[in-house]
Amino acid sequence: MKDTNGKSTEGKRIDLAKDIDFSLESRIPPYSTEIEQEVLACILLEGDPIEQVIQIFGDSGESVFYEQRHQLVYKAMIELYQKRLAIDLLTVAEELSKMDELSNIGGRQYLAELTNKVVSSANIEYYARLAKEKYLYRRMISISSHISAAAYTSAIDVFDLVELASQQFFNISQAGLKKKASNIKELLKNATRMLENLSASQTSVTGVASGFSELDEMTAGFQPSDLIIIAARPSAGKTAFSLALARNAAVDFNTPVLFFSLEMAEVQLAVRLMCAEAGVESQAVRSGRITPEMMGKIINSMDDLAEARLFIDDTPGISIMELTAKARRMKQEHNIGMIVVDYLQLVTPVRDGKSNREQEIAQISR
Repeated sequence: MKDTNGKSTEGKRIDLAKDIDFSLESRIPPYSTEIEQEVLACILLEGDPIEQVIQIFGDSGESVFYEQRHQLVYKAMIELYQKRLAIDLLTVAEELSKMDELSNIGGRQYLAELTNKVVSSANIEYYARLAKEKYLYRRMISISSHISAAAYTSAIDVFDLVELASQQFFNISQAGLKKKASNIKELLKNATRMLENLSASQTSVTGVASGFSELDEMTAGFQPSDLIIIAARPSAGKTAFSLALARNAAVDFNTPVLFFSLEMAEVQLAVRLMCAEAGVESQAVRSGRITPEMMGKIINSMDDLAEARLFIDDTPGISIMELTAKARRMKQEHNIGMIVVDYLQLVTPVRDGKSNREQEIAQISR
């Protein structure tokens, strides 16, 4: 990597304030006419490479191209692809004519110039990824500008603005992380390894144990990536049950557990856990009818609970973005094996003004 003077920055810590020019003159949106032309030229040359480009561009589509003429050419190519028609100089020119855009891209002459840019489409993936990187830089600049403008005017509540910024940048990170299909050969290796581990474990519970034997027999434990919804009428004991699941996993089976409580304070949950551990009626504790004998039981039963890797977060009205960020950080720091959210409807979704409550809950569940 080189600085603005052409000097190498290899092994050098970059100081944003000193090493990067933030003046208005330097703010030309990141793009490369040559890279965009290479992508289109590869598609015009053979047609088939468009499938690789579609996978890399994802939902961004023609917006990846900075120049409008390139957006129009790519849009015409996509139209042909969706109609399962050949993609070449003649068909693209014809499609642009139907769109009444041929003159706006420079006519057939410009398409002919594109075809002379490359002799092979072998590097199409490389060119497409470079174009996507430039696009993502432009998206970050655009989002940052809007966030900056909103911050200067204080037009949006600061916490709403932070959440909006987090959501927008999260979307960018997802746009650059499209998962590829897996080869069955590699999948079979991983599956065999998993089966060998299961065979060696000599237990019917292969996931995170709940501590409830009949439930564990039915589920074989809670498996990685499982989404378990506990549903019941109000006051049916959903919180008590989910807290018991968290306690059993953390205390009895040494699984790191993260418990998000959006309804009860963390101290209240701690009291519930202490009472359950000691076999003391929590209602008596809440009402203040604690005898010395009860207190002794509670104190004597705290050791195992205190050593458990059980983490409780009682942030009220936590947003789905904040919850996700906290969960990821805790996973990195403590290798969390199970996350409990009590309860789902109190999580604040990312609102776009178009979704109903059912769609919001679906968004949170995802």
